[in-house]
Order: sequence, then structure tokens, then C-alpha cells
Amino acid sequence: MKKLLRKINFTISAPIDTGPGTAFLGSMGIGLIPVGYVDIEADDTESVRTDSYSIEAIMDAANRASEKSAEWCRLASQKTLERFRRLHDPPSFGANFKMYLDRLGL
Repeated sequence: MKKLLRKINFTISAPIDTGPGTAFLGSMGIGLIPVGYVDIEADDTESVRTDSYSIEAIMDAANRASEKSAEWCRLASQKTLERFRRLHDPPSFGANFKMYLDRLGL
């Protein structure tokens, strides 16, 4: 499994609901680059997204991802890890959620 994971750069997502799923977040937590219909704040320097969850659109995103250079993948993976740690790592998530509740006066 470790050998296989060392060869993977991307995580492909096609959620049928809003927000990223747990498995998808976990894959970002190991630095896999988001590809597909992804409900996250990211730009073209750190993900390959589409605005449709159709099979054709997701296949197109996967094809575009496969054309990215090794350097682009290295930098995008770093940005993915930084975003994960900032927003989704348990201590960060807890602090962000507490700030949200404080703003609501709860």
C-alpha cells in the first residue's frame, strides 16, 4: 500500500452533496491534489476542478490533471497540505469552529 501511495498525486472527487466528504479530506491530509467536482476553496495552482459532476466533466478534469508537470504537482501538494492543516486538522478545525460560535454569540 505504501508503494502505491507514493505513486499517487491526485484524489478524484464527485460528491453528490455539498462539502467535502471525510475520505476526501483524509486524502488531502496526506497531500493528494483535489481533482473533479470539489466543494473547496482552492484555485488552479493547487487543484484541477470542474463546475459539473457529470462523468464527462470529471473525466476532462482527470485528463487535465494528468498533463500537469511534476513541479506543479509538488507545489500543489504542498499547498493542499497547508490548506488542510489550516482548516481541517483537528486542532485547527476546533479553533475555527469556536471562533464561529463566538461570532454567533454562543
